[in-house]
Amino acid sequence: MLSTISRPAVRRLHTPFMRRSFYSKSAEFIVRTPENRLVTQKVDITLSAADDPYQSSFMLPVDAGHAFRASCAAQGLSLSSDSEILPLIFYHDTRHFAHAMAPYPRFVIQHDLPRPSNANTSPATLYLFGKTHSVALNVTPDDRFTQFAHESWHEMRHVLKKLEDM
Repeated sequence: MLSTISRPAVRRLHTPFMRRSFYSKSAEFIVRTPENRLVTQKVDITLSAADDPYQSSFMLPVDAGHAFRASCAAQGLSLSSDSEILPLIFYHDTRHFAHAMAPYPRFVIQHDLPRPSNANTSPATLYLFGKTHSVALNVTPDDRFTQFAHESWHEMRHVLKKLEDM
């Protein structure tokens, strides 16, 4: 006959595992030309899973990020002292990002993002560094992650450049 030995309960230290899947979606990049015409261009952005309640950012192609910044500079809009960061506002009702001082240029997305308050707008940041650029609502986990990535990029880019040249 086999006897069973009871194991003492072991408390496991478990840190939650966070995994995100990503997918592409189309957004609109709208600029005002010097002739005062609006020009719309489709841009593929990368988002985390559609059912992710914490999704507060997206990635976009580098050329779209640079075009947004150049359009702001051409209008004489105030830019950040850090050339890789551009403050934006997200308008929840129209689902678009724009500079606080002008309605164009803007990125229009197809879905709303989490509202940190009952306000119709949320502060956001366009990050212009690395192989992709990103937009994140301020004071969110996605924003903190992007800030850490930005700091790491600055600390490591010289070393990475040396490795690239080897």
